Amino acid sequence: MVTKATPDMLPRMNELWSKYFGDSVEYSSFFFEQHLKGKTEYENQFVYLENGQVASMLTVIEGELSRRTKKDRFWYIYAVVTDEKYRKRGYAGKVLKYVLDLAKKENVIVGLVPANDGLYHYYSKFGFETFFYKKVEELTIFPEENDTCKLETADPSCYKQLRDKVYHNENYIVWDEHAVKYALQENENSGGKAYICENTGYFLLVCPVGETLIVRETNLPQQSLQSVCNFLGKQFRCKKARIVTCSSSKVSGTPVKHGMICYGDELLKSRDNTSYVMESETGYIGLALD
Repeated sequence: MVTKATPDMLPRMNELWSKYFGDSVEYSSFFFEQHLKGKTEYENQFVYLENGQVASMLTVIEGELSRRTKKDRFWYIYAVVTDEKYRKRGYAGKVLKYVLDLAKKENVIVGLVPANDGLYHYYSKFGFETFFYKKVEELTIFPEENDTCKLETADPSCYKQLRDKVYHNENYIVWDEHAVKYALQENENSGGKAYICENTGYFLLVCPVGETLIVRETNLPQQSLQSVCNFLGKQFRCKKARIVTCSSSKVSGTPVKHGMICYGDELLKSRDNTSYVMESETGYIGLALD
């Protein structure tokens, strides 16, 4: 059966997370500590129980979908997992359907980032449509150029203020300061940093992965990307950079799909009443912990 998780289920939830996502128990414990709401039961953690055992689970993270002139409640589906011995029984789908039914009752838009391209088709069966996109560019880092940048470490409040100002004309997900704080802390725990460029309003969230500097989010202009990546690449000992920006940004790069939305009423219906997503309309999710 589908139900909300309770505190006594945390050890099992940590076990599933560690086994299938590859993170440490410390990592998952920190995630649950920061995101789960409620005491006797967690209002945003849903599980499927088989003989009292957590067989499948997912987390809901709340935000808002800003569509230029209005904002709607938004639930981000995260960390969907089913124990392998319970797979092919439709348990994850039942948990997801349960959450979608709740969202419909509460007039909430639901979004997620499929773990791989093959899952876009799977989630489409539940009414999800591709809506979120990102732009990806790769650069070679030239540390010998000796570029310098005036960067300051960004605190969550400042980072949120800057990103909301930049993206307010986009279809984008507005995260509250707690969510932004967690995203920045999670990035820092992985060896990354959040920066703002002094006196410019530009920001970037970076994390080294091997010899690649992942720029997870930025509003830097094209003419500044190379020099900033050269500067940071030298600090993080990276040889190349992978830069992710909003799909409508002016920087170079290839737009790629990056998530889906689902809604069960008229809020997002197009004129022909066949799609939730208006033709050529795209959104930006950002800080999705993916």
